[in-house]
Amino acid sequence: MDLSNITYYIKTGINDARINSAMSVSAIIVVIAGICVFGIYSLVSANISYISEQLCNQFSITAYIEKGTPEDRAGEIKNEISSINGVSSVEYVSEAQALEECREMFGDDAGFLEGLDEDNPLRGSMVITMNNISNSANIAKEVEKVTDVVWVKDDSGLADRLTASTAFARHGMLVLMAVFFAISLFIIANTIRITILAKQNDIHTMRYLGATNRFIVIPFVAEGVILGIIGAVIAYIVTILCYAYISSKLLGFLGDTVMIYGALEAALPLAVEYVVSGILIGGLSSAFPLVKYMKV
Repeated sequence: MDLSNITYYIKTGINDARINSAMSVSAIIVVIAGICVFGIYSLVSANISYISEQLCNQFSITAYIEKGTPEDRAGEIKNEISSINGVSSVEYVSEAQALEECREMFGDDAGFLEGLDEDNPLRGSMVITMNNISNSANIAKEVEKVTDVVWVKDDSGLADRLTASTAFARHGMLVLMAVFFAISLFIIANTIRITILAKQNDIHTMRYLGATNRFIVIPFVAEGVILGIIGAVIAYIVTILCYAYISSKLLGFLGDTVMIYGALEAALPLAVEYVVSGILIGGLSSAFPLVKYMKV
């Protein structure tokens, strides 16, 4: 395929899209909507995975031990807990350290804690991190069996609810994305069908003169791909600008708690996804009417 043929296909595709401008605009708008939903789904999924990974590293179980437990016994408890399958690390927080942490937490309002060094009401504890957050419930049960462990604080239920909620949101967006993609395919296919019907005489003439199916078909495919790419480019600009604004606000709000992907980190992968999606939508949309109306 030489350069002159490629130029002809592209020019013909652009011209056909311009002739059916109303349908072309409708197709582009639906492509924009569909790909924007896909982009939101992709960004949300990527950030949920990123945040989950961070939360997994931050999530811990706290095991409180008997008051007055000697340091050597605390060391033994730490070793016993460390040997439990799935435990990544164990940090011992003594009673004195727990009191000091309370003072730091309350800051200028910590006056009520004065005088408690001799009669410290706080317990020592073991802060346990895991290899996998999904094992937290089983690990908590094993920790409870360790002698001198009084009670175990495990927030795995909250993590499970968060995981379930985010999964529901992702599935909902996936369904919405599929609906918009189906509508995009339908509208672009109808645009191509109208172009084919309007050019029936030209198609018959080209067949009579010996034109190959490829020479006849490619301009229609080019029209669909052009509409898909235009929709993808506009959708990309809208999505990345909105994400840049929202992510900057979220990063300021979240602080050092968790991080999300910045707009610059998301820009290139999102651009590739959008262009590929636009080409696929346009190409597939063109294939349906071509097979039906041209018997190719």
